[in-house]
Amino acid sequence: MFSGKNDKVGSSNNNESENKSKRLKSKKILQADTQIEIEAQKIELDMQNDELISIRKQLIKINEEYFDFFKHAPTSYFVLDKHGVILNVNDSAIELLRKSKKQILGTHLSLFINSKSHQDAFYLHRNFVIDGGKNHRLECDIKKSDGTVFNGLIQSSLVKDEGDDFKYIITTIIDITSREIRRDLLEYALNKEKELNELKSQFISIASHEFRTPLSTILMSTELIEKYNLLGDEKKKENHFKKIKNSVSRIKEILVDFMSATEIENGIVENNPTEFNLSEYIESIIKETKSFYSIHSIKYNHLGENIDVFLDKKIVKTCLNNLIINAHKYSPNGGEIKIVSEIKKNGNILFKVIDKGIGIPKKDELHIFENFFRAKNAINTKGTGIGLNITRKLLFIIGGDISFISKENKGSTFIINIKNGLKK
Repeated sequence: MFSGKNDKVGSSNNNESENKSKRLKSKKILQADTQIEIEAQKIELDMQNDELISIRKQLIKINEEYFDFFKHAPTSYFVLDKHGVILNVNDSAIELLRKSKKQILGTHLSLFINSKSHQDAFYLHRNFVIDGGKNHRLECDIKKSDGTVFNGLIQSSLVKDEGDDFKYIITTIIDITSREIRRDLLEYALNKEKELNELKSQFISIASHEFRTPLSTILMSTELIEKYNLLGDEKKKENHFKKIKNSVSRIKEILVDFMSATEIENGIVENNPTEFNLSEYIESIIKETKSFYSIHSIKYNHLGENIDVFLDKKIVKTCLNNLIINAHKYSPNGGEIKIVSEIKKNGNILFKVIDKGIGIPKKDELHIFENFFRAKNAINTKGTGIGLNITRKLLFIIGGDISFISKENKGSTFIINIKNGLKK
């Protein structure tokens, strides 16, 4: 009976020992599995860490490359805050403004913009970039530290942070002065070509019209002279000889105008001064003009010393001829024309051509020196409309200018002033 009870106790102890052994074994297995998992995680973490280190190195390299690109880029870069204050610049920007980096950082970019109107334009440009989030460009004048100014093209774009909020503005500035110069030169050349084409068209139109009348007069008078030769009518022959002479004078006048205009446009007119007696030379010009315009009386007066001047005789003659012929054409038959020359004490030479003709209407005065312009009251009088324009251009070549005083139906006074007309 006792032995049976002991058997049960022994069996129970054996089971408990077995279970304990199993639990211990399971614990060891679990610990081993945990250790393996820890080792695996450690290996994985080491791999991730190596990958992060590699990525960090790549980022540092990329950042260095970006910094080198930014620093040494040929374009001038500016990093701005929302107020336009400069946060960073590259070497090209420093070279462009000719200031040190220390002098540039912390200043408003607008301080380098030359005028108030352009500064206002930059303010609007900056707001457009911030508010619209789009790239924008602006042309304005930029001043350097040495005071020189250049035409700059400003281009700006917005950079945002991870939260899609404003981070900074990237702005570039390019000196486009040479581009502007090339554009201006091209535009000038195109305009010049357009003007020349217009001049050619006007020349053909005026020449065909102006030459037609004197040539027709010469042809008709020649035929009539032949007829009057047979009839022995000397008085009528003389009248037609005079018409031929006047027509030839008119053709010569037209040719001189157009030849002078062509020479000026081609840039082949030069100032070739020589010494000559001014009053004697003007008297010879008047004498030559009288042979064609004998119905007018000309009164000439010289003021100041009667000494030799040092001027281009050909240019002086062309200019005076144009004014004297105009005085003849636009004055009533038989009207008096006054010519005054004066040698000033400072060496300036003054000419006045005064008539009592039809004058110039007030509203036409601003256009009187324009090419092919004819005042409204001169339309019915023969003329090319280029004489005064030629005169002004020729006077510019020899250091002179021309002005006038006129009143419609009362007459005109044209004044030529040439600086330093004496030999030094």
